[in-house]
Amino acid sequence: MKLLQYGWSLFMVCSFCASVQIMAQTREWKVQKIVERGISCIACLDEQHCVFSGQETQYDDTYIFQTVDGGKTWRKIYADTGIFPKRALPLHSLAWISPDVIVASADSSYIIRSVDGGKTWTKNQIYDGFYYAKPMYFCDSLHGVVFEDKEIANEESSHPLITSDGGATWQHIPGPKEPIEWSQTVIQTGDCIAPGKYIGYTPKLSEYAISRTTDYGKTWDRMFNSFSLPNGTAWYGNFFFLDSMNGWFTLPGKFQKGYGYPMVIARTQNAGKTWDVVFQDTLPMRLGGFQAIAFTDSLHGIGTTSGRICRTTDGGASWSVDSVLLEKGSVTLVAQMKQEPHVVTGGGGLIAYLSEVSSAEQPPPASKGIGEIVVRRIGEYLEINFASEHATPVQVWGDDLQGQRVITERTIAGDPGKGKIRIDIGDLPSGVYFITVQQGKEQRTEGVQIVR
Repeated sequence: MKLLQYGWSLFMVCSFCASVQIMAQTREWKVQKIVERGISCIACLDEQHCVFSGQETQYDDTYIFQTVDGGKTWRKIYADTGIFPKRALPLHSLAWISPDVIVASADSSYIIRSVDGGKTWTKNQIYDGFYYAKPMYFCDSLHGVVFEDKEIANEESSHPLITSDGGATWQHIPGPKEPIEWSQTVIQTGDCIAPGKYIGYTPKLSEYAISRTTDYGKTWDRMFNSFSLPNGTAWYGNFFFLDSMNGWFTLPGKFQKGYGYPMVIARTQNAGKTWDVVFQDTLPMRLGGFQAIAFTDSLHGIGTTSGRICRTTDGGASWSVDSVLLEKGSVTLVAQMKQEPHVVTGGGGLIAYLSEVSSAEQPPPASKGIGEIVVRRIGEYLEINFASEHATPVQVWGDDLQGQRVITERTIAGDPGKGKIRIDIGDLPSGVYFITVQQGKEQRTEGVQIVR
């Protein structure tokens, strides 16, 4: 009897520990408004410590806000009010590279830096021959690069600046030599792969170039229009390197009515020397062009676009929409952390952060609603397959690229398990459409292209 009681007690203790662990691992995204205006850049030291730059009331005001609790609370640690005739310096990039050192790149080639975790700041104009200090990237706590405008307007090469002391001092290195037709272009985005190894992206109308050096700028290799895009302009691209060899590049094209955004995800395993396209899609519902991309390991990654968070579990070969967080169409930034991002920003001064959900906040299992949906065309019908976990009504409708309702909402009875519905599309012309299935408060949307 005593043995039975002991076994039961042990079971209860283990069950309690397991339930506590599961509860601690349960997180959801929460959104709050921090500033009235826009957010220009964000950086995180770890999942608890992050900073972002934004405008609170006027576009001429520049502030840096800091969180030390994973995004729950923020406090202002830097202010440049820009009262006329003084002009505030907008910030282009932020990097929190060690517990004490935070670095920002600003207009007029200024570097703004704190060596006490944001308590005090110094301004240093690292060069007076160009107007902007553009994108800045660090590959560790000491080594970083700033890509900037050309020293002379018609010069054939740009002049990146590098640091090896955490942003205290900077020096020029030679930039990539450019053909005369590229003389007015600049490196728009890039990354610090490793000390002495830098990569940059340059757009030019419907063309683009990826430049890379592995010897502190002594030599550069350039790839022009490396990836075939179905249409549009390669107007921006973003890199993310997990380590000195493995990285990803995302390149969206320009939106075109009735077609969507071409989207390319490419991967390198040799520090950017060669790239393999692992994903290419033309449907804007799923992705729409990543504004940021980050990976936690060789398989698991996150991309943000238009207020949404997308995830991959196979190295970028496929993506799913994890959450719709912020205003639709807003520019969404994610801190480029070497782990899963926990804080993202969106248009209108919004911040989203991951927060643990208490047992009181957790919904019952039945509220999970529908799972992923699959849409396929069968003749003049669309067949929508979905999975439901409880018996509540299911609504189905369809919109076109302009957001107009072209398939009238239909309501069907919901039953636990797999569900299916067919919709007549005989009157729809060729184009891209979005089918939405909603059950309770949860909905899933899938894009489909109809060709006549």
